[in-house]
Amino acid sequence: MSSRRDLEKGIIEEEEKEQEPEQETGTTTESIASQSDNSRNPSHENDAASNASIKYPDSNHEEAEAMDQGQTDLARQKTHTEPRKVKSSTRRAHTNSQANDITSTASKSSGGPRISRITHRTTTPRAKLPPRPLPVSNLAIGIVGWDSQTDPEMPLNFPESKKWVLTGLLASITFISPLASSCALAPSLATLIGFRFMAGLGGSGCLTIGAGMIADLFHADRRGLATSLFSLGPLFGPVIGPIAGAQRIGWRWVFWILFIAGTLITIGIECLNVETNPRLLIKRKVARLSKELNRSDLRSVYDPRNSAHHSKSSVLANAMIRPLKMLMFSPIVLILSLYMALVYGLLYLLFTTITTVFTTRYHWAPEFCGLAYIGLGLGFFLGLVVVARISDVTVVSMTKANNGIFEPEMRLPACIFFACFIPISLFWYGWSIHAGVHWIIPIIGLIPFGFGMMGIFIPIQTYVIDSFPSYAASGIAALTVCRSLFGAFLPLAGPAMYQALGYGWGNSVLGFIALALIPAPMVIYKFGGRVRKRFPVKL
Repeated sequence: MSSRRDLEKGIIEEEEKEQEPEQETGTTTESIASQSDNSRNPSHENDAASNASIKYPDSNHEEAEAMDQGQTDLARQKTHTEPRKVKSSTRRAHTNSQANDITSTASKSSGGPRISRITHRTTTPRAKLPPRPLPVSNLAIGIVGWDSQTDPEMPLNFPESKKWVLTGLLASITFISPLASSCALAPSLATLIGFRFMAGLGGSGCLTIGAGMIADLFHADRRGLATSLFSLGPLFGPVIGPIAGAQRIGWRWVFWILFIAGTLITIGIECLNVETNPRLLIKRKVARLSKELNRSDLRSVYDPRNSAHHSKSSVLANAMIRPLKMLMFSPIVLILSLYMALVYGLLYLLFTTITTVFTTRYHWAPEFCGLAYIGLGLGFFLGLVVVARISDVTVVSMTKANNGIFEPEMRLPACIFFACFIPISLFWYGWSIHAGVHWIIPIIGLIPFGFGMMGIFIPIQTYVIDSFPSYAASGIAALTVCRSLFGAFLPLAGPAMYQALGYGWGNSVLGFIALALIPAPMVIYKFGGRVRKRFPVKL
């Protein structure tokens, strides 16, 4: 009997020894799971601290106006800490070999931290700037603003899908307007001139309104991507037009196709478009609350105290002269407008040579000459992809390095890099034609021009939007006026220049001009901030 009791006691003690490492392993596993969950959101505490450090302004006009002008839009970059390393308590040695096996299986020396790092990489959101504070209502003193920082009526708080639908609709119109370049081979000069006039008149509004809408809908860390999408039309339209049009369908069908496409897009805009101007939305809110609360003392947070009422005619007059005031009184806008206008003029100057070159030098039939634009189109596409990926990321990174202070000039470093591709393309294109090499060589030579053009066009437009968020439409209007004039009249000098100098030296002259213009964005990047503050424009 005693031996039996001793045997049972030994079995019980052995079972208790086996259960001890299992319980310890279970505790360790729970610890790993807990720390892994914490590692999935490593920036939670830091985000809260960062948001707490952002001081939201009082709802007075001076603060709101300064913020709306972009003068106090000093966004603080959120900091992200690395996930905590998992330290497993099961590393300690056990005399029992079975316990050692269980422990090593549950917590391998590198398994915990590796899982934590993978989880952190796959769940960490895209780095971005915290939203700038919105001026909120304070009805006690008669101020009407936004209900809260997350007010759904504020365009910056619209759902992402709604923002992109609105941007896409206006971008489509900017594509249809320059698509009229497909009538470049139309038999009637009068038809060409009249059609281009109507296309420019109808599409110019969306070119400028779209910039203001981007400023209303997107924060600074998303405007680069939005501007990239919006810039598709003005650059891709003249390229795709000749490829799609040529001479097969006839000039009448060119008109009909554009009419059908434009009608469908216009219907979409009329049905889906909404007001995005914060000033106008708050003005409507003031009118509604004044009527509901029977209070005549309410005023918008964006309106100065005792501000005079402006008639519709004066508002229209101010809107018409504002782009001219920017050109005349803002050195930044003037320099960038002239720079973009010259590059845009070079683009359209190239357009005047493509058909002539490939019909006379390479003996292409006119209906195939549109295919020569593929090189430019490919360059535009590559430039669009690169700029869309690096523009906002660069801004976030530079803002973090600048102690959380965002400056519009952070858009321009990429512009300096892309500007170098313009003269390279002009030399390549001109001398390959002069040498009479295979037709694919000059077409490939147009790829760097399209690539560089996209890298200049998008950052400059985004820079103007960031510099004048309240008057982004007027700033882009100033750019559009200059570039449209150069795009219309500079190509007129092309035939005479090429006849006198030939394609080699003619394009070399353009290449040297583009080479001399490369320092322009570099100068704006270095001194633009000081010039903006020293020469503010009263708009």
